[in-house]
Amino acid sequence: MAAALYGMASDYLQPQLGNDSLRYAILAVVVISTAWAALHFLLATKTLREDLAAAEQA
Repeated sequence: MAAALYGMASDYLQPQLGNDSLRYAILAVVVISTAWAALHFLLATKTLREDLAAAEQA
C-alpha cells in the first residue's frame, strides 16, 4: 500500500519537481505518517493514568 502511495504522490509532483518528485514524495509521506502517529500517541496520553490505575486494580 505504501508503494502505491509513494507512486501517486510522485506522479502528482512530477510536473513541478521533475526527477526529484520521488524524493519529495517519500519525504512527504514519511513526515505526514510520523505526524499522524505522534498525534495518536498524544491522544492516548489523555487516558493513560486512568488506564494504568484500572490495570493495577484488575
